[in-house]
Amino acid sequence: MTERQFIKSVADAISKATDPEAAAKATYETCCKAAETWGMKPEIEVSIRAPGEPRHHGDIDCWSVAFEAGPYEWAVTASLSVSTRGDVLAEPYYSFDLCFTDA
Repeated sequence: MTERQFIKSVADAISKATDPEAAAKATYETCCKAAETWGMKPEIEVSIRAPGEPRHHGDIDCWSVAFEAGPYEWAVTASLSVSTRGDVLAEPYYSFDLCFTDA
């Protein structure tokens, strides 16, 4: 999987989701697949947090997916590539994670 294919896969997964949970879970699966393809251990490099779970930033009201070892600023590029119907808002907190809320 190339970096471009990864970004497209993340954007497509988010675009197809009808709620923040589905978007987060689809993004998590895509990040895990990429990590494994690139020789990483997904259980170490990728995380998903439901609303209310502790995380590396203060916004605990959203679903969150982080992939710190992913391509440079992947979350920024992916969030700008999403084509949604207005169901899900995906925005980076840092450049290596996405937060998902209702639009």
